[in-house]
Amino acid sequence: MPIYEFQCESCDLVFEKIVFSTNAEVTCKRCDGPVKKLLSAPNIKTKDAGGQVKSSTSSCGSCTASSCAGCH
Repeated sequence: MPIYEFQCESCDLVFEKIVFSTNAEVTCKRCDGPVKKLLSAPNIKTKDAGGQVKSSTSSCGSCTASSCAGCH
């Protein structure tokens, strides 16, 4: 079940939605307007040599899945 990120073309709301079918019709959850699918980076989790889980995506580049340097 892929989770996609959408942006409303009317009110600019950005939201995520689980989409079960490639031809599913998605509308804005705030205003019911038309949406466009955004291109999002995949979140791939790996383990380092010490067994710590690391995430491949981060907003600042210095965070891992288990700790954040306060960039949120």
